[in-house]
Amino acid sequence: MMGMIVDNTHTRFGKFRIWLVIGTLVNSVVFVLLFHSFNLSGTALYLYVSVMYILYGMTYTIMDVPYWSWLPNLTNDPHEREKVSIIPRFFASLAGFSVATFGLYIVNYLNKTAGESNLYAENGYTIFAIIIAVIFIVTIGITVFNVKEESTVGVSAEKTSLKQAFHVIVKNDQLLAFIGLLLTFNLCTQIAKSFAVYYFKCVCHR
Repeated sequence: MMGMIVDNTHTRFGKFRIWLVIGTLVNSVVFVLLFHSFNLSGTALYLYVSVMYILYGMTYTIMDVPYWSWLPNLTNDPHEREKVSIIPRFFASLAGFSVATFGLYIVNYLNKTAGESNLYAENGYTIFAIIIAVIFIVTIGITVFNVKEESTVGVSAEKTSLKQAFHVIVKNDQLLAFIGLLLTFNLCTQIAKSFAVYYFKCVCHR
């Protein structure tokens, strides 16, 4: 659905940059709130975390879909496109690996610096979330201000309905296989990251 929204966006700033800005700013706020409990407990805390986690996924999609959709529009040369696409994928993987590996160490350090006796206190998570959000906004800002995009005001293009898109997916066995592979990869990645957090916190006591 977000892809359809982006495709139907017509502004003097183009159809990608505007959603990168909106998605990044909104997602950054939600991301910080996700790691701040406001002293809630019990059922109220579970409800709050559930709502914020869903909002995080939705607001991240606002930024993520136009970001990766913008790449194919940067150049018509398929070889150049492949070279360009490697860069964001490398840094995305590096960032995920870094947080999964060193995240708890950073949280511990931030809590220690703040004078917390509990090195796993909420304060460290909140500060770390703010640092990540600031880096997120700065890096997307660099992209938005330095990558040019033509105005889409008055531009008309062939539209693809949700029904047509679903029909294409169902009829294309190679696309179905790729989607299955992608979903499986993401599922395994999330399981591995969750296991890493459990291992370092409960086994290594770090």
